[in-house]
Amino acid sequence: DLGLVPIEDPRVRDDVPNDVVYEQTPPAETAAAQGDNVVLLYNPGFVPIEVPNLVGLSVEEATTVLKTAGLRLVVNEFIASTEIPANQIIVQTPTAGLGARPNSVVTVDVSGGTNTVRVPDVIGDEQNAAVKLLSAAPLNFVIDLRPEASDVIEAGRVIRTEPLGDTAVPPGSTIIVVVSTGKAQLVMPNVVGSDGAVAASSLTSLGLTVQVSEQLLPAGDANVGKVISQTPAAGASIAAGSAVTIVVGKADTTTTLPVATTVP
Repeated sequence: DLGLVPIEDPRVRDDVPNDVVYEQTPPAETAAAQGDNVVLLYNPGFVPIEVPNLVGLSVEEATTVLKTAGLRLVVNEFIASTEIPANQIIVQTPTAGLGARPNSVVTVDVSGGTNTVRVPDVIGDEQNAAVKLLSAAPLNFVIDLRPEASDVIEAGRVIRTEPLGDTAVPPGSTIIVVVSTGKAQLVMPNVVGSDGAVAASSLTSLGLTVQVSEQLLPAGDANVGKVISQTPAAGASIAAGSAVTIVVGKADTTTTLPVATTVP
């Protein structure tokens, strides 16, 4: 890692393969300090969108401009400033005039005016406790709760906030709080009548733990090798990783000897 910052600038060139860099600024062998930007021109294989100039716009104005252009806005940080009005964009990445992939992100730093506060880190906190902390003075944040399944964070606890903890923002800003709903829920499919091996493979691919038991059937029975029953039943809501049981028919190969008779 040379400590340089690559800046992508997609520019279509028919004589260059897709995703291949054909020019850079500054050029190779030029002296550079850690943290310097290196602009990489490459053939993207798509028509790039020219990034508009957002500096000086409000967050709301910039969001509208980018949406019209086919791009998205992400606020990196609010920076305290005595000179730049609050909510005005100070700097953007990528800079205006560069090419960008459709629907890609333009990141901006925004003036927080003379008064900013830090977003507390509430990851893993219980929802009500996190909301109480974030909405109380002097933060006074407006809370936007968003549910999301998680295999790691238990239900009712915070997965993340947007902006992240320790980000500087003006008091009263809107904070997105993403709260775990627990493990993702699946709808149990109907596998009765399916081939046992196929059913087990299908259920495993859904992230379920499959337990197979067998039930003896007369040789030649139509259900030999097929699923006779399942638990949970089809249509039931189950968590990813849950154990399910299928009962598969197995031919009874036991030989029954005839009853011996005594000849008088």
